[in-house]
Amino acid sequence: MLLRFRAGPIVPLLLALPAPAFGLQVEHLGAIMGTVRQADRGPVLVGARVALLGTTFAAITTARGEFAFNGLTPGKYVIQASAIGFGTLSSEIEVKARETLEIAFEAQPEGVRLPELKVVEKPELPSEFVRRSETGGGRYYSREAIERRNAPTLGDLLRTVPGLRVNCATYPCRIQLMRQRRSCPMAYWLDGAPVDAGSVMLQSPRELDGVEVYSGLAETPSELYQHGTCGALVVWTRTPPRAVKKPKAPKPAVKPDTVGVRYH
Repeated sequence: MLLRFRAGPIVPLLLALPAPAFGLQVEHLGAIMGTVRQADRGPVLVGARVALLGTTFAAITTARGEFAFNGLTPGKYVIQASAIGFGTLSSEIEVKARETLEIAFEAQPEGVRLPELKVVEKPELPSEFVRRSETGGGRYYSREAIERRNAPTLGDLLRTVPGLRVNCATYPCRIQLMRQRRSCPMAYWLDGAPVDAGSVMLQSPRELDGVEVYSGLAETPSELYQHGTCGALVVWTRTPPRAVKKPKAPKPAVKPDTVGVRYH
């Protein structure tokens, strides 16, 4: 992974724009911008997820492999980039006031040869999903229910949920709580962590194990409440299927190749 630093005036950025920290003037904040691409200056990676761990700052790379964050309080962060089929990259960085930090991630493809496995397709929903679905209060979709709806997008899946207004005229779809004021949005959670709306709405229903929808403040569990929100949308991405080894076959006359695993 390459890190490039550039000091200078903050450049206006269009992705991931949370409000500045309370009481901190804009001219005292920092910013991050960068790209994610394949190793050795290869093609850019579209749809890679970049996040500042421990914060709500997260973004999906554009068609040019670009991402950006601004309004960052100066200090040290851990930035992480991940994409399907590539190794996850992370690094400690320091954001300084009135400076834009430029970052170039170069991800190595992951290559693993596995022994012959028998795949058992059985979703294992997290205990939080099971506990909240048993107590009620929201609306819950298991993988079976999601597949039965056969919705092309998460927005389409949520169209019939009472209390929600779904607008898919733009991509990704947007959700508004009908019984709440416009300035009171939903909180968004992905695999138990708070994220931005785009990171959730870009998830394909085919890749989800479960969805929780809370369309009002009264029905939102306390652990899902975020300051200034009036509801919550929680999605759980598909867990890898359990792998069961088949019985060992008799050893062939010629010793087979060993399993090759590379870590990046």
